Amino acid sequence: MPECRLATDVFPFRGVDLRIVRRDISGDGGDADAASTGAASNQSADDDWVDPNFFDEGYSVAATTGFCRVWEGAEVLTRLLEEGCNGDGDPDASTPSLRSRVAGKRVLELGSGVGLCGIAAASAGAHVMCTDLEAVVEGVLYRNIGENTSTDDDEVQAASSSQPWRAGERIKGGNGGTCVAQVLDWTKSIDDAMVAQGRLCRRRRVLSREDTSGTRWPCIGDGTAADDDDVVASCVNDPRDCELVMAAECLWLRELVDPFCDTVTSLMRSARERDGIELPCVLSFRDRSSKNGEGHAEAGDGSPGVAPAAAASSSSSRGDSGGGAFVPVRDVVAAFVERGCGWRTVRVSPSTEDEGYHVHVFEITPPPPR
Repeated sequence: MPECRLATDVFPFRGVDLRIVRRDISGDGGDADAASTGAASNQSADDDWVDPNFFDEGYSVAATTGFCRVWEGAEVLTRLLEEGCNGDGDPDASTPSLRSRVAGKRVLELGSGVGLCGIAAASAGAHVMCTDLEAVVEGVLYRNIGENTSTDDDEVQAASSSQPWRAGERIKGGNGGTCVAQVLDWTKSIDDAMVAQGRLCRRRRVLSREDTSGTRWPCIGDGTAADDDDVVASCVNDPRDCELVMAAECLWLRELVDPFCDTVTSLMRSARERDGIELPCVLSFRDRSSKNGEGHAEAGDGSPGVAPAAAASSSSSRGDSGGGAFVPVRDVVAAFVERGCGWRTVRVSPSTEDEGYHVHVFEITPPPPR
């Protein structure tokens, strides 16, 4: 079996170059020697390449996409963070920008993949927990956090309004942001995810002690921890302690929509009940189901529990609207509306990769109290 090749892409972000390592299944080699302004080209995979995680428990076709590239919706959300604006055509200059909203806050990114959005948010000053399936966390997320850790002890750090996540690494950018990676499978409970993270953390601690190469192991917590309980206490975070949820390009298959929406709404209810926080979710999504607006949700706002026309028309027939395996954006909106959530359009950008398609950025707001 051919070895798993790696490539590195470089993304300029607010004066620093973020380095993103990915699996090089296309053989393009990345652009580590020249900063890129976009994701690497999506060429056909080598016929001889075999996914080393193919037989892992809980692994899926959807998980394979987390290793191989920065997807277009993630780039759009990263640029929105970089711009510091409120979204397309927002007339209210007093509305805080996404960048200002995440700065100093605990952000939870769902379906992080290679981690560009989360690492960029950390570079802008957020305390980010990047999450994905265990294979993705161990395969690329830890590495990419390590690639972007600040090595400048004299770097000026901004004040933070919230406590960082445990075991977080300081990310370059000079804004006080940190980043950590953790296991979170939407098809399982958050408590189960924390148990899985404890197992992973213990294994990595053992491997780090056995490693004689001098390689730095990011996100392993307190190096003085003496036993398993101390390891868990210093490495494992509760995702329900987040103050904003972020996700990009993790909803392209229909089968992913319900677990994702259930996870987000569960986090929203927990935030309200535990901390009195109205937890928002910023979601970037490229519609792959149709061209030129077919299947799009109407741009605008939807109050909690009130479906806009496009979402309402699809909510009763969601899953039966055709389009094959790819889910239309209107069905994503409808799934949240069915759960009582509100929504607003933040940005709609024409795809730069496929003419006629669009990237949508939404903000999802919590359902009304029960």
